[in-house]
Amino acid sequence: MPNTLDHIFTIIDDQVFIYDYINNQNVTTLPFLPNPRTFPSSASTVLLPLKASENYRPEVMVCGGSSGDAPNPLALDDCGRIHPLDTEPEWTFEKLPDGPRTMGDAILLPDGTVFITNGARLGSGGGVMADDPAFTPLIYNPDAAVGERFTIMPATTIPRLYHSVAALLPTGETSAEPRGARNMVLVAVRLMKGATKKSTAVRARGRRGFGANLYELRYRAGDNSFLIVGIRIHMGREDPLSPCNYRLITLFNEEKGGKRKSPHFYRK
Repeated sequence: MPNTLDHIFTIIDDQVFIYDYINNQNVTTLPFLPNPRTFPSSASTVLLPLKASENYRPEVMVCGGSSGDAPNPLALDDCGRIHPLDTEPEWTFEKLPDGPRTMGDAILLPDGTVFITNGARLGSGGGVMADDPAFTPLIYNPDAAVGERFTIMPATTIPRLYHSVAALLPTGETSAEPRGARNMVLVAVRLMKGATKKSTAVRARGRRGFGANLYELRYRAGDNSFLIVGIRIHMGREDPLSPCNYRLITLFNEEKGGKRKSPHFYRK
């Protein structure tokens, strides 16, 4: 969790809690999920962008997975969001627009959206129980209104299920890898959904501490000015379905010629 180095947001089956790994104890028990979401249920989980304007208030999203209906589990078609550090946190849910998905991957993009890809429409992970590959990636905009957050992207033709992963590259593209690295495919994603395409640009500024990549996004704010947004993305460690310690942090906003500043403090 942000600014609490020893606290980890944790899901086990359908149970959700904040775990203090230094003292080996649960700090907070959060509302349970309506279905199991960890292996073999295999949902995708992502910490949504941390914003200075919101004092880096964390929000976690869990998408898809599979039910616990053994021996015939059903892939799930919902996404849940929760603010785990709120006084009375609650899950809110919305439907995936293209049907159920288990074993998917959720990747943070520099413009604050989420790229959801890979996985299957039927079954669950483990025991070769998944089938019907999910060929259509999704773009999810956490800041849009409910019902307007998802965009269905052009379909791929390569199944990516067991042991497939996806990751963000320093260029702002995503790498989607099925089993066997030789089949790696780069998927170019249009990043600037928040402004007209001709008036925006993304610049990779290299690595800046904590193993993070720094991006600079420019939006045209007027005839002679730009809104510049600094983004730091820490890639963490990628494992199938588990991007550990993966986070996106908005560092500054500025008008061209203005002074960069972040109004709130963020610690690793």
